[in-house]
Amino acid sequence: MKTTLNKLKLKGACKEGYAKLSEFLGGARNYGKDKDINLLTILESNGIEDTLWCFRVVEGFDKEKRLFAVSCARQIQHLLKDDRSINAINVAEKFAKGEATSEELEIAYAAANAANVTYAAAYAAAANVTYAAGAAGARKEVSKIQESELRRILKEYI
Repeated sequence: MKTTLNKLKLKGACKEGYAKLSEFLGGARNYGKDKDINLLTILESNGIEDTLWCFRVVEGFDKEKRLFAVSCARQIQHLLKDDRSINAINVAEKFAKGEATSEELEIAYAAANAANVTYAAAYAAAANVTYAAGAAGARKEVSKIQESELRRILKEYI
């Protein structure tokens, strides 16, 4: 999965993260604002949080994004007390694999929301899972697992 400095700027990358990556690449003028940047390079330069942001805004790869989010949600699944929340994760995984319809997904999310589940747990938004798990004292470990899973996914597209 790749992006460019121009695409990152257009998507609203934070100034600090953009500057850090640009410096890592040897400067925007030297590197080129439209030259492809592999997300693994961003992970090496800026770390997991900036890479997760880039992962979310890179175009395409919807299946991979959903499966990554499900993987992150599985890391905190033991904290979920309502079966409707766990079902939402299961249906999200099936949807990503083409085994559930968008209607089934919407029904599962509505049920999870009715159980008063937060967006991070119900929808398994990858960037927010780290913070949700951090509240349970596991942020560092979950972040390592996220980074490992993200690396695995990104290596498929080198």
